[in-house]
Amino acid sequence: MMRYMEREKPKRSAFHRWVVKCFLGHDDPAGDLAYDMARDDFFPEDDNYDAVYDYLVYQREASQECIDVFKAVWKMYDPPHPDRAPAALPLLQPGRCWTRCR
Repeated sequence: MMRYMEREKPKRSAFHRWVVKCFLGHDDPAGDLAYDMARDDFFPEDDNYDAVYDYLVYQREASQECIDVFKAVWKMYDPPHPDRAPAALPLLQPGRCWTRCR
């Protein structure tokens, strides 16, 4: 049996790393999404819009607001240039994503 400290860390996609790097700690919807993504060991490893969208909708039963934030953040994300600074998010009401709303 593997002890807690010895467990293997999950692999992270470039999209995951980019969102956490750019938005974690922000007091806005993108910050909420980044917070939830950073804590989720099962977040998809693929840089694939459909895989992430399906995961949020069907596995996490994310709120519509969370889905809207994901879509807005994905539009800013460009896989060939994940080191690019994020543009301004569209005006979205601060709120919670999948783990913070329950």
